[in-house]
Amino acid sequence: MPEDISVQILSQASDNIQKLFEISTRIDERVKSIKEHQEALSAQIATVARDYHDVTKKLAVLEAHNTSQGISSLAIKFDETEELIDELDKRVSAIESAADKRLTAVEAATTTSSERWQQIFSFVIQLVWIVVAAWAIAKLGLQSPPVP
Repeated sequence: MPEDISVQILSQASDNIQKLFEISTRIDERVKSIKEHQEALSAQIATVARDYHDVTKKLAVLEAHNTSQGISSLAIKFDETEELIDELDKRVSAIESAADKRLTAVEAATTTSSERWQQIFSFVIQLVWIVVAAWAIAKLGLQSPPVP
């Protein structure tokens, strides 16, 4: 009996050691993964810092260049741009007004045409009624009223 207990204790101890080994292996893998991610992030941060440094250098050079040339050249370009925008705005307004005039003319022509078709249709219907009335009078043998 004491041997059975010692065998059980040894088997449990062996299982526990195996579980500890598996857990330590998983922990090692996770630590390795975290280390790789940290190295990748460190490389990205270094790249961003280098790019930021380059951009600040270029900005400093551009600011120095602009102050040496003066802001007046930028003001002239801005004025030219404003004039171009105003001219384009006038052209767009002229095109819109011409389009409005053409649209009004087309609407007027369409309205006139539709009124004419309505009159023609009304005349044809009245003519059909006259023909039907004349045919009915002729079939019934009625005399037409005397015309004064």
